Amino acid sequence: MSIVVGDKQRFLPQGDYHYQIHYQVKNAFLREGDSDLLIWNVTGNHWPFEIYKTLFSLKLPDIAGNPFSEIDLFTGEEGDTYRNGRILEDGRIESRDPFYREDFTVLYRWPHALLGNAPAPQTTNIFSHLLLPSMSSLLICFPSLFLACGWLYLWKRRPQFTPVDVIETDVIPPDYTPGMLRLDAKLVYDDKGFCADIVNLIVKGKIHLEDHYDKNQQILIRVNEGATRNNAVLLPAEQLLLEALFRKGDKVVLTGRRNRVLRKAFLRMQKFYLPRKKSSFYRPDAFLQWGGMAILAVILYGNLSPVGWAGMSLVGDMFIMICWLLTFLFCSLDLLFARDDDKPCVNRVIITLFLPLICSGVAFYSLYINVGDVFFYWYMPAGYFSAVFLTGYLTGMGYIFLPKFTQTGQQRYAHGEAIVNYLARKEAATHSGRRRKGETRKLDYALLGWAISANLGREWALRIAPSLSSAICAPEIARNGVLFSLQTHLSCGVYTSLLGRSYSGGGSGAGGGGGGGW
Repeated sequence: MSIVVGDKQRFLPQGDYHYQIHYQVKNAFLREGDSDLLIWNVTGNHWPFEIYKTLFSLKLPDIAGNPFSEIDLFTGEEGDTYRNGRILEDGRIESRDPFYREDFTVLYRWPHALLGNAPAPQTTNIFSHLLLPSMSSLLICFPSLFLACGWLYLWKRRPQFTPVDVIETDVIPPDYTPGMLRLDAKLVYDDKGFCADIVNLIVKGKIHLEDHYDKNQQILIRVNEGATRNNAVLLPAEQLLLEALFRKGDKVVLTGRRNRVLRKAFLRMQKFYLPRKKSSFYRPDAFLQWGGMAILAVILYGNLSPVGWAGMSLVGDMFIMICWLLTFLFCSLDLLFARDDDKPCVNRVIITLFLPLICSGVAFYSLYINVGDVFFYWYMPAGYFSAVFLTGYLTGMGYIFLPKFTQTGQQRYAHGEAIVNYLARKEAATHSGRRRKGETRKLDYALLGWAISANLGREWALRIAPSLSSAICAPEIARNGVLFSLQTHLSCGVYTSLLGRSYSGGGSGAGGGGGGGW
């Protein structure tokens, strides 16, 4: 062991040294009835060197002799008393034997009357320490304050729109694509929207899907203009998709979990629909990023502040993040199940506000029962727990109550819902559903792409040719990698069971030049 005194370049020679350490403490004793207590860990814990001897005493001001009514020693293993120490007649305490990686703790008790003028010990309420910041830790509330100001700014700029009713229609505009329907009615352009656009090109005869059963693969083949009777002019979105798919040739092999061609085509279509998405939706995803940065700022400040540095614990932060995640989780669940309008339903506001509070409170109490005081961050700045929780609550609640649509988005959503209702009515009319005057029970296969985009298509899938039914699931499976596997199963799970039935249900032919055999 080397002890450095003064200059770092000057080292004391090896030998035995005696030290006198004077402590001056504040608010260090406890009050119990008519007595005052002091618990003093004299040596500290787990030193990586041997302490040969310790000798110490406690002196009360202006009091001579040994005024203590009780002195207890705690040495050695946890729970041992008087094993390696003794109390001398003058009140001093010394160790008997050298000790290594052990602590030497003493408890003093004396009558309160001896120090009658001493102020009462200041106690900290556990909940006030966790929930209320002190003057020295007000900075920990700034991320929540900035987040609230950002929400107020977005709320002040919110669009003032008139709600649009969903009217009945039986016409799909000629300049409308399945991808647009997916974005307008289902609020996202995802795997299913991309698949619906591809199926629409197959239905139009611009692409042919060919099955190679011997090689266990499928191939998308671009159909030449002269090889099809359908020479309709393609829409810009359809032309872009066709060019993106067949940029390097007239064939695309649907194989592997990471098909780069289909991946790039999907990204190009997402970019194409991005302006439409921005003009339809107001609720910014950037607000969620602000919430993530706010919680990160709170954790960094709490751990890197002088108070929190000694109590820094990654495991503890993981525990306390549960309350933030619970808040955000229930806000997300409300977003998932709320009605698709500009904001959550009025009859869901109460549960939206208070369910995260209740569940986080239950988690808080459960962690207290199982973890104990370690969870409460006595070494963290005051208000650390409430700052973490408040950022999650503001992020989730603020995101929910921001309007979802612009006025244009409201109109597009109403139009998309009208088309979805029309497709659902068409599908229901094929068996025992309600039919209007002039409607037949015959399915129009030209509507297949839109049916897929609207999460419909059951009757279409049951009656379609095998070669075309494969197109409903194959592009999604081939395009997606590991990151999209969950979404793939969610998107295709409904159709997997249905499409399996179409192979044995008397499909007509193996597919000719437009998906053929109908």
